[in-house]
Amino acid sequence: MVKLEFIKKRGRNENFCTYADLYKIHISDMKSFRKFFGIEYKENLGDVIQQFTQQFSTFIPNQLIVDKEIDLKSSITKYLNKTDTDSSKGIYCIGVKRNGTKKDGTSGQRSPENNQKAAIFRPELFEKLKDDTTISFCFSEDPSRQKTDEDILLRWKEKKNNS
Repeated sequence: MVKLEFIKKRGRNENFCTYADLYKIHISDMKSFRKFFGIEYKENLGDVIQQFTQQFSTFIPNQLIVDKEIDLKSSITKYLNKTDTDSSKGIYCIGVKRNGTKKDGTSGQRSPENNQKAAIFRPELFEKLKDDTTISFCFSEDPSRQKTDEDILLRWKEKKNNS
């Protein structure tokens, strides 16, 4: 099951959220669905969700697109910043940190939003650290604070050696 959020390209505040599984998209509010996608109401719409699912599936890439358009990157970033309350709103990577231990004794995990932001803005660094989900990426809104991958990895190594 995945959550889908459709965002109008020209209307940043217009969105439609729903869920999908391997077999279909689950639409609970047909009126909002039709309004968002400009589907005219007719007495016999047929299986509009099935038609939409088939059409939508033609737009789903079969691999991760690293070089996203600026508008798309901006929309994704706004969404990630809105949903990740533990992370900075910035896009400039300034370091990595080990997540603390939770009350139950288990290690804290990287949030899906932090994971996605790192994959978008620092793909090479993300690739090197993606398997250790107890590490989170630190971001800043200040471009002058951004560090190179080499600087970040060197500082991370030094922290580990001093622990």
